Amino acid sequence: MSLADLVSTASGVLANSIGEDVQYIPADGSDPIGFKALYKTELEEMDGDTGAAVMSRKPNIMVRHAAMGKAPVTGDRFTLKGDSFKGTVVDEDLANGESLVLLMKEREVA
Repeated sequence: MSLADLVSTASGVLANSIGEDVQYIPADGSDPIGFKALYKTELEEMDGDTGAAVMSRKPNIMVRHAAMGKAPVTGDRFTLKGDSFKGTVVDEDLANGESLVLLMKEREVA
């Protein structure tokens, strides 16, 4: 088993044990599915000019492609913690089969 496989397996165990329940609605209109994902309200980014780490308040989720059945794309929708979000940016980490999706709150879910 490769290191990437071990990291992916560990990430899946972590998401399943402490992750949030997510309803995923693909932008392509295919059927919604539910899974668990790691949700955060802050994001550490790198300043392109200085190279310094910058923390920002941007809700995001780390999703596993295996849980979704495919890699996410910008425009996918996610419902979690009583809110509906649209995925605005997808940062793919293909080595581990995971993607970071930045979320933009759409509306309150009834």
